[in-house]
Amino acid sequence: MGQDLASKLLGTIDKALDRKTYQELHWEGTFDEYLRIIAENPRAVRNAGFSSPEVLFTATGKLEKEGERLALRVPGLRHVFFLEGGASFAELKAATTVLNKTIRVSGKLHGSHGDRPPGMTVELFESAGDGP
Repeated sequence: MGQDLASKLLGTIDKALDRKTYQELHWEGTFDEYLRIIAENPRAVRNAGFSSPEVLFTATGKLEKEGERLALRVPGLRHVFFLEGGASFAELKAATTVLNKTIRVSGKLHGSHGDRPPGMTVELFESAGDGP
């Protein structure tokens, strides 16, 4: 009797699945590929199926100032990551010696508003030498 119920349930689920849509939306790849996708299309973070603050990562790039904002330019990515918030953000903002230098930042990924590139918090940072 339990097996009958399981078969009926699986049959109902199978009928409800839209395999074509699933295949169109399904994606597999490396984290580097994911970062390239969100750098080119910031809205991809919102469509990722999870809360973006849960994405913790480390990126190495050149720290730059764009207007009043700090940005991390990662080689190979078209857009920068705007740095905002986090446990070490104030310390990084005050550390003028690392501006225009290569640094390594660990933080949480967050989608930016509108069509602006994604950003990240600054939980930890360190100098990464002359090149990433």
